[in-house]
Parts: sequence; C-alpha cells; structure tokens
Amino acid sequence: MNEIKPSWNGRKLVRSLFVIKDIKKGEKFTEDNIKSIRPGYGIAPKYEKAILGKEVIRDIKRGEPILWEMLRGKVKLTKAIPTDYKIVHSIRYSEDVMKNSLSKNKVSLEEFKKWFSKEYKKYKMINKNQGFIKNDNGFIGIALKKEYRGKGLSHEVLLNTDGKAVILTGNEASLCCFIKSGFVIKGHYLEKDFTYK
Repeated sequence: MNEIKPSWNGRKLVRSLFVIKDIKKGEKFTEDNIKSIRPGYGIAPKYEKAILGKEVIRDIKRGEPILWEMLRGKVKLTKAIPTDYKIVHSIRYSEDVMKNSLSKNKVSLEEFKKWFSKEYKKYKMINKNQGFIKNDNGFIGIALKKEYRGKGLSHEVLLNTDGKAVILTGNEASLCCFIKSGFVIKGHYLEKDFTYK
C-alpha cells in the first residue's frame, strides 16, 4: 500500500499490525483486538489510527496480519470507462476545482471527450460519480463533487495510494488531506513519494 515494501527477509525485522483476538465479520478494529508486532506482513503500524473503528468485511482469526482489503470503507473505486467523460469534465472544470488546478485552461466538453477516450485508463471513479482519482505516470490528482467533500472520501482513497502530488500554495485542504494520508513533503513534491508550489 503506502509503505515501502521491505524484502521478504527484511519483513521479519519490521513490525506490522496483526489481529490478536478473533474478529467476526461486521465487527470493528479496536485497540483490544490489534497489535503492532513482527513480522512486517501486514499494514504498517503508522496506519493504526486510520483503521481503528473500521468495520471488517470477513471473519479474521487471531494471528492474521491486517491487510487493507479486510476493511469496509466508504469508498468503492471502479475503473473509468470512456462514457465517464461527462462526470469527470463536470468535476474537473467546476469553478472551485479550477481555482486549485495547475492548468487554468478550460476545455470544451467535445474536446475533453476526444482526449478522455485516449486517457480514461488513468482514472478511477470514486463511488461511481462522486469524484475521481487520476494516476498520470505516478502523479496523483483527486477531485470530488462539492457535496461529497469533507466526508473523509479523499483521505480513504489516498490511504491506499502511492505516488506524487503537486498542490498549489493556498490549497490547505488538499495539503492537509495528503499529509494525513501518509504523504510527506519532499522538495517540491508530496510523496508516499508530493509537490507543493
């Protein structure tokens, strides 16, 4: 996920999160049923706060390493398809998204449709039409419809995302979200590998 993957031999030396008491499907991770121990086969300990209170999607036995796919989240990502161009365009070129965008040039829906038909594989849709995340050669872009912001959706998506991001100076909400999700400022980049201009 977001952490550097040590070699298999190195994993024996690193800690990760494990289940220390059986958990039934639908129950939540608590401080009483998880612990940071060796080896490093599960989620890194730095994500403990992020998973506390999250519901599990299957029974988990004591001694299993915790993996991201065990958690029930608020977000479902699906691969974009060419017909998603209208949704992506409406979000990407909304006034509030444009003010925080590196590119200030608005593109017509028809031009965007042509472009998107070649680029859609770089996109994943967030809960069908609530937003999108784009991975363009390791650079991450994420945008949500206004009514879905502030609900933790971006954070949940970014927790499971590696890459770099460029964020404009003054876009404190995005900066805080990326940092909360494990990205760090490295020169001009936010990274899980980040750029802050």
